[in-house]
Amino acid sequence: MCSRSGPRALLLCLLCALPGAGSAQNLTAETGALAERFTEMLQNQGLSGGGVRREGMAPRVEPDAQWGFFRFDVSTAGVEDWGALRAALVGELARARVTVVETHDPAAGYPLLRLFLGRRLFAEALFSPALPENGGENGEDGRNGAPPPPAPDYDACGLIIEVARKALLGAGVPESALTPVAPGKPPRFEAVLPEKPSLAEVTPVLESAVGFYGFYLEPWRAGPHRTVIRVSQGYDACLEIICVTPEAFAPQPAEEERPLLLPSEPPAEPVPPLVPHAPPAPPQGPALLAIILDDGGWGGHVTRRVLALDKHLTLAILPHTPFCEQTAREGAALGFEVMLHMPMETGGGKWPHEGLLKTDMDRETIQRLTREALAQVPGAAGVNNHTGTLFTTDAERLGWFMEVLKGEGLYFVDSRTNSRSVAHAVAVEQGLRALSRDVFLDNNSEPDYIRGQLDILVARAVARGRAVGIGHFRRNTVTVLEEALPGLEARGVKLVPLSELLP
Repeated sequence: MCSRSGPRALLLCLLCALPGAGSAQNLTAETGALAERFTEMLQNQGLSGGGVRREGMAPRVEPDAQWGFFRFDVSTAGVEDWGALRAALVGELARARVTVVETHDPAAGYPLLRLFLGRRLFAEALFSPALPENGGENGEDGRNGAPPPPAPDYDACGLIIEVARKALLGAGVPESALTPVAPGKPPRFEAVLPEKPSLAEVTPVLESAVGFYGFYLEPWRAGPHRTVIRVSQGYDACLEIICVTPEAFAPQPAEEERPLLLPSEPPAEPVPPLVPHAPPAPPQGPALLAIILDDGGWGGHVTRRVLALDKHLTLAILPHTPFCEQTAREGAALGFEVMLHMPMETGGGKWPHEGLLKTDMDRETIQRLTREALAQVPGAAGVNNHTGTLFTTDAERLGWFMEVLKGEGLYFVDSRTNSRSVAHAVAVEQGLRALSRDVFLDNNSEPDYIRGQLDILVARAVARGRAVGIGHFRRNTVTVLEEALPGLEARGVKLVPLSELLP
């Protein structure tokens, strides 16, 4: 019998009495506290009194968890800068480890913020010029007949751009060395690095700063002494920083003059005779090509476009994202092969993603986190690594990780985020069916770059008979695939799920 009194306590008792509630994770108190904290955040932004209305808690129950759901109506009357308000709220919520997904109310078009604790939606907040009367039932759109506002005019990435700029200044890069590049998407600025701090010293500072807000870095070499660092969250980039190192300005030594080797002079070393040999026979039938799309699970328009692509693509879903389970189930139902995209420790500093496998963890922790991640990607046929430049060099801990995969009958693909990775070798040693990535398609977000990488991937498949490429749930990547996939067979290539390439 429940000895508690009051409606809230009674609701808690009812939740505890539900079948399986004793073994389920009880997040009711935590989500309630987060709802209270969100209310305080709104009040701190000057949205108080009659401008904020919160409905009572509605229980949410799943076999493995129970939590509370809250709905907010917030009046934006008097708010001059929606972008600044949104950035402030997102920043505060990130500190509370809450993921924010912005959509719009389908009826009236007003901004709707959806708040997630892990992968569980626990609150929705609708921001409109006036609060709806009678619980939103007054008028067709529930907003007192007020016309929907124009699309909010703000830079959704303004917060993280400023965070990155301050991180570079804090690392010792002089402000005069930071120069905005011509406007574009994503925004870019050039950072001319002095000898101190070096690029190796700047990168972990920058990664730690943006990681606090749930963003991550994707660096790649853009040429001699030029490295581009892409700052991303989910599937879109908010910023690209073009880092120019001092060697770019150093005088280059003149090419050493070499004496000509006259025909009458014998070479210093004997030249082996040429042995003619036949070129390798071309593969029978079309070459096989598998393309993995990483970082699924964030939802949104790009995900819907991905799910409309050729079903022979392979989808790698990132756990602990708002829509990981939903994307995995929908993808599998449509005929896609689905993988777990397992977060692993990188070498540039602390990685913020929940459930990250780290090199200071014991066997029990690594295997528990792996099983928890697999539970969030139902129907996964295999696993590949998300980042992991440090973890994929630790053979012992990789072995503990592979034990779980072997027990589940899963394959493994080494994304090869590090040239020193031993992940593929450990997987094979453990008896798993395993492959390694051949080509990354979208280290650079420009469509022409992605098209060029896809051409390289196709050429490699034709030459070798098979190849594996990795792209991401990103707008430009999807656009290029929409254009290119229908023409693959005409180029002598057949797109197949990853499992069809396994040894």
